[in-house]
Amino acid sequence: MGTIKTTNIQSISGSGTVTLGTSGETFTVPSGVTVNMSSATQTGVGGANTPAILVYRNTTQNISDNTLTKVELDTEVIDTDGTFASNKWTPAVAGTYFVSGSISYGLASNGDQADAWLYKNGAIVAGTTMFTSHVFAGDDISDYTATVSGLLVLDDDDYVELYARGDASGQVSINSTGGGGMRTFMMGYKLIT
Repeated sequence: MGTIKTTNIQSISGSGTVTLGTSGETFTVPSGVTVNMSSATQTGVGGANTPAILVYRNTTQNISDNTLTKVELDTEVIDTDGTFASNKWTPAVAGTYFVSGSISYGLASNGDQADAWLYKNGAIVAGTTMFTSHVFAGDDISDYTATVSGLLVLDDDDYVELYARGDASGQVSINSTGGGGMRTFMMGYKLIT
């Protein structure tokens, strides 16, 4: 068969389905051709960035000084697949994920240390450390935030947790909400690959 040239293809009745090819065949769109589907309903095209979560700490959490401690994330904003539970995320779908955590500390002295760590299956995979450089005179506590993120390759049974460590020569507090937003949280989503 040769080349078919036309400007419009419709079903015979005008309201049915038009099928191109049969199972196992490939349709090739040549380089330089634009396929405009902006006004069409698209199914089976692309993908979704799910599973995805956004969870945060809703109350202050006190932790022991200079001790790695799991952050208790008690409020879910987004949990697309119901895979966040018991302060850990088990996406249950293998893939590459972007995961980020942010921990807001109440620290009182110059030189105090604040860490944020991502754990995969109980082991550290990413971390960050910051030191306070200035606490305003007369302030009892100042807010300092440590943020960590990474691309994690996860199998369907892997899980991710957010850990904190503050070194402040005394009890350390992890701040929760305030100022109209989340202060301590973890988020993550599957990348489309």
